Amino acid sequence: MPLPTMDLLIQAFHLIFLKDEGEDSIRLRDSFASLCTNEQHWTNEEKTSFSQVAGALKPFFSDEMLEKFRFDDMIKTFFRLGSNAFTISDEEIRPVGSGIFLLGSMLNHSCCPNSVQVFEGKTLVVKAVERIDVGEE
Repeated sequence: MPLPTMDLLIQAFHLIFLKDEGEDSIRLRDSFASLCTNEQHWTNEEKTSFSQVAGALKPFFSDEMLEKFRFDDMIKTFFRLGSNAFTISDEEIRPVGSGIFLLGSMLNHSCCPNSVQVFEGKTLVVKAVERIDVGEE
């Protein structure tokens, strides 16, 4: 699995750990925390890469940021981003960035998918490529 991009990591840390304590911020943090990490599927090499990146980023975080989350929180954030981030593509399917789409992250992975994701601007759109019966994933 690819490592999340640095800009996505920084944005995630800021949004999740430094937002105010308003209801929307709390809901965002809770929703992000509920995303699967798939930690058991990451190789030791990938886990080591996450740890190295997290360690390298620590000097760039303010004392306030470091007080808000532990090193383990950073690693779990890497796992969540790596397992749930979508590559955002333009209309010609060229990658232009990556992002977390909380509802889209609820989709199950399939080696024979019955749907595809496309982007209309910044909006993730899921389109069926075949009939999907009620109760079918």
